Amino acid sequence: MNPNNGNYDFILNSGATKTNKISMGNGPLKKVLIGLGIFVFLIIILIITTSGGGSSKATTAFENIVVAQQKIINVSKNDFASNSNNQTTQLTTNQLNSLATITAVLSSDQNQILLYLKKSSVAVPSNITTSVTTTDLDTQINTAASSGTLSTIYPSFFQTNLTSYIALIKTCYSLTTGTTGRALLTDMYNNATLLLKQSQN
Repeated sequence: MNPNNGNYDFILNSGATKTNKISMGNGPLKKVLIGLGIFVFLIIILIITTSGGGSSKATTAFENIVVAQQKIINVSKNDFASNSNNQTTQLTTNQLNSLATITAVLSSDQNQILLYLKKSSVAVPSNITTSVTTTDLDTQINTAASSGTLSTIYPSFFQTNLTSYIALIKTCYSLTTGTTGRALLTDMYNNATLLLKQSQN
């Protein structure tokens, strides 16, 4: 319809003839509108898959990573780096450096995950980090510290827990369809692999 032709009588005249109505029928206009609808739908799907986690399973997988990170952070800070049983004096210089790096990297990666989930409008439990407990590990490490064998169990602890952490990253990656989430997980995987290697030296 040409807006410049001045023929707007059908808007005011309720008795206007029905011939003024547009009938798409099976003509070109209908095909264009259907094609446009399909195009918009595909764009929406593309936006969702490139920005979101991909599924509720992926969200759970991300949360599992956050918990694993917090467990290692807690043990690193509260057990290995504690002075209650002269822990730090039992560790080698390389172990102390590795401990500081592990804590810093995992804390940074954890913040990146939580920020990513927030931007993706994913509701994460507010106590997801504060509710993590490591009672059994605390006892194990403190017992080793009391007997003077802390530097001996240090490599095995991080071998076990960083390996499990890397496995969680791989699982989450397989469940994640968004490019942003996958890029984040790739960076985390690379970081964790380096941390594992460093902890064994």
